[in-house]
Amino acid sequence: MQPNNSQDPHTLPPQPNSASVDPALQAYLQQLQQEVSRLTQQTQALQIQNHLLSGQSKLPPEPKLPLPSKFTVNRRLARSFLNQLELVFSANPSRYSTDQIRINTLGALLDGKPLNWLNPYLEKREHYHEMLTNYQIFREAFLLVWGEQDRVVVSENKLRTLIQGKSPSSIYAAEFKNLAADLEWNDAALRTTDSP
Repeated sequence: MQPNNSQDPHTLPPQPNSASVDPALQAYLQQLQQEVSRLTQQTQALQIQNHLLSGQSKLPPEPKLPLPSKFTVNRRLARSFLNQLELVFSANPSRYSTDQIRINTLGALLDGKPLNWLNPYLEKREHYHEMLTNYQIFREAFLLVWGEQDRVVVSENKLRTLIQGKSPSSIYAAEFKNLAADLEWNDAALRTTDSP
């Protein structure tokens, strides 16, 4: 007798007369049928999910933002340099996905004295493993050496002497807010600097 090829491959062949089959074997066959049924349902659910996901629109491509200019030695620009890099990193998360890639990118944008500062760390990586594999630690080390050490004092002095002059009020307000952001002054203290 030829087997029926039109049967569903996930169903088991008909069971023989239950009187002639060992009860343990019968229980095992029932477990197998339940497992096949469960796996079939799971496969169908995954196929539906895959179909739904493939129909969704794809994410737009990441923008190709230019990297900032090389950093030389101007301490006042260190913060802006790092913030520009952060914008590039966040706009291109797949390209700059690891701390190592971010550190290498930052290092490649150093020139002059900052590059000279980095050289010993690169040449003796085994001694500086944590700094060269953790972007936040590397960033903090960079700012410690190349950032404005007295940023709060500089911001306080600039804020105390800030005047609008002939510039538009929007530029004055933006400069005021920028300087105030570096300080931990409350609103009352900020208002006293805003008055003539």
